[in-house]
Amino acid sequence: MTPLKVIQTLPLAWQGDARAGEDPAWGDEALRLLDIAHSLQQRRHLAEEPAPLDVEIQRLHDKLDLVLECMARLLPAELPLRRQAVELAVEALAWNERVEAGPGWVHLQLHPALPQPLRLPGQAQPVEAGVRVLLEPTRWPPPLQQAWHQQVFLQHRRALARRRGS
Repeated sequence: MTPLKVIQTLPLAWQGDARAGEDPAWGDEALRLLDIAHSLQQRRHLAEEPAPLDVEIQRLHDKLDLVLECMARLLPAELPLRRQAVELAVEALAWNERVEAGPGWVHLQLHPALPQPLRLPGQAQPVEAGVRVLLEPTRWPPPLQQAWHQQVFLQHRRALARRRGS
């Protein structure tokens, strides 16, 4: 069975850090951000002929998303992120950038309304096409493992739906 993966263009950055993942508090923050991202990404699709109330609720959701995105942009960035194509998989991330091998943090902005990027510890391995960051989710707390797997699965499913639709 081939591993689940999807290519997306996301703002991201790599930050080398020999102590990445040592403080267990990172997992709580990552889980919180994945939960928020999941909530923001869940959209109820309107029926072909929606009821007026459904249309109004959708408009309110759109406005709220806009306010959240504006507020997130006002927060100072801890690290400059660059939009680039990244291969998301449960066990690893890969993108075209030269970085030094070793442990560190990958910072991913999964949704523009998130107050900060998701930060995951990993092990950078330079490869011919750029960098591959091994994540080791089996060492994460089970709720975080499940939330990350769900995020990758949802993005993979959406990418398949977009390909079928085009």
